[in-house]
Amino acid sequence: GDFVAQTFVRGLLVTLVVVSSIELLGMGDTGVGLLNAAIGLGGLLGALGALGLGGGPRLARVFTMALVGWGLPLMLIGAWPAAVLALVALFVTGVNNAVLDVSGFTLVQRGVRNEDRVTMFGVMEGLFGVGLLVGSLVGPALVALLGIRPSLAVAGAILPILALITWRPIAKRTRRSPLVEAQMALLRRNPLFAPLPLTALDRLAESQLSVSYGESEVVMRQGDPGDTYLLIEDGEVDVSADGRALGTCGPGDGVGEIALLRRVPRTATVVARTRVEGYAIDAGAFLTAVSGPAAAAAAAALASRRLERSQAAR
Repeated sequence: GDFVAQTFVRGLLVTLVVVSSIELLGMGDTGVGLLNAAIGLGGLLGALGALGLGGGPRLARVFTMALVGWGLPLMLIGAWPAAVLALVALFVTGVNNAVLDVSGFTLVQRGVRNEDRVTMFGVMEGLFGVGLLVGSLVGPALVALLGIRPSLAVAGAILPILALITWRPIAKRTRRSPLVEAQMALLRRNPLFAPLPLTALDRLAESQLSVSYGESEVVMRQGDPGDTYLLIEDGEVDVSADGRALGTCGPGDGVGEIALLRRVPRTATVVARTRVEGYAIDAGAFLTAVSGPAAAAAAAALASRRLERSQAAR
């Protein structure tokens, strides 16, 4: 509901930006482009900042604050109509729009069973289109009825009011167990997964299987087919190739990516130095997670370094 309301307000903003620029702020036709550019720039920086969002219990609070931060700047423009303030305010709206998207889609994902997500997101996309259309149609009527400044106040008040009404039910419905939050934190520590957006980390955490190995137990053997990646939570493993030691990996590290990325047999043997607790990630989930540009680059660089180290040891 909050998402649909946000697209409705976005539809209102289509009209309000044009009318405000020309009639309220004295920025003319050029100002329309500048105001929209401020929203876009804020969205870009907000998206970069949202990559660092944690998946903890505060996520619902972040979503609520983003709703408030989306609407309040519109009220400020209505209260103090100045060009510079309007540009800054819409920049803030853009930042909050990006944070709202990342946190909101993650919360929706948590509240829906995996097999129902495709249907759910399809329905949401349809509702977003309806909300945007209705908002763009209501905008001119609202301005004609109330005037520009009251219309900005009304449009800006919608999302903060909804945030106050819905934040408790959202937080209750999307609360995660401490175990899942610990898994998310562990994924963030790994350089392969650190660049991933929160939604991708959430899906990856769901796909993990808890595994353990005793001291001196073989975790992976050189030449065997590779079908999983091991993320180490506790303990250490020794890595060797052709009988030569390559190094030791510990908590937050992972092993097994080369076979998955390059579709080759295991290039090294991994043996538990101590008792090891960790999570196995199957090939499909791993490759899907690192398919984005940043994660793919990090994975390729790590695989290349490890292969070079392996070849140098021969």
